Amino acid sequence: MIQNQAIISPKALIDQIPHRAGHIECYGLIGSERAFLIARLYHQLRIPIFVVAPSTKLAETLLEDLRFFKQSHDAPLFLLPSYNISPFKLMAYHNETAAQRIRTLYQLLESPTPPIVVAAAETLLQKIIPKQKIIDYAELVMAGEEIDRERLIEKLLAGGYTHAAIVEEPGDFCVRGGIVDIFCPLYPEPLRIEFFGDMAESLRFFSAASQRTISSITEAVILPAREMILEKTLLPQTINRFRSRAAELEMPLTEIRTIVDSIKNGHGFTGMENLMSLVYSKLDTVFDFLPNDTLVISISTEHLAEALE
Repeated sequence: MIQNQAIISPKALIDQIPHRAGHIECYGLIGSERAFLIARLYHQLRIPIFVVAPSTKLAETLLEDLRFFKQSHDAPLFLLPSYNISPFKLMAYHNETAAQRIRTLYQLLESPTPPIVVAAAETLLQKIIPKQKIIDYAELVMAGEEIDRERLIEKLLAGGYTHAAIVEEPGDFCVRGGIVDIFCPLYPEPLRIEFFGDMAESLRFFSAASQRTISSITEAVILPAREMILEKTLLPQTINRFRSRAAELEMPLTEIRTIVDSIKNGHGFTGMENLMSLVYSKLDTVFDFLPNDTLVISISTEHLAEALE
């Protein structure tokens, strides 16, 4: 490995990182060697690591390599995918992408174990929901405690959840009598809350395919399904800002009316994340979510500027 034109061992490089005065450039690493070094870094330093790759393909490959080396560390591994949508282009991205982004952003803020997060360069260009909004939305529900069910349903709708007949994918929720099913982005399986009056009598994960119980739990955290939370207090100003911007863009009146109706009803709609700048006076970047001790690593730095352009 070559670092600042000197050949050094991985251990020597790792020893330098806590005491570095600036960035360190390394050459000579290719393929899975990068993941091996990152795994070694994590094992020794035990700090959050954020890795930036020029492309989504390279980011996904790096994540797979890190999973292979996971035997040498116990880091939670996450990919932070990009939207792949442009402002006011009303294109949907899969609910799984939305769930993956929310899950990763929340883990950066609240994970008890420092995570390793990998992202493509284009992800850095997108401003995102203020981190405090995710923190404020997150709600702990516990078995045996009282929950205002109507307020919970209202909160789910504000957080971009879709009221479905049956819960099948992240972002769905369903109400049947005393049972509320929620597919929260934080978990790989949907959550079932069984009420007795106003009390959450039981919490359990179940299979979306078979609807059968997988395991019972004592507590769970509810996160928003998407990166825009339509709080009731923000609806009037959001609608006014949207109408002004839509008029500037000469959007068809039918489209404007459809979107305004969705906002008024607190329902999610295709491309709603594009309105974040009209909802929040200040947006955050990915770097606002990183813990202060995060080690940021860029892969193939010479290609990053080209990828960002």
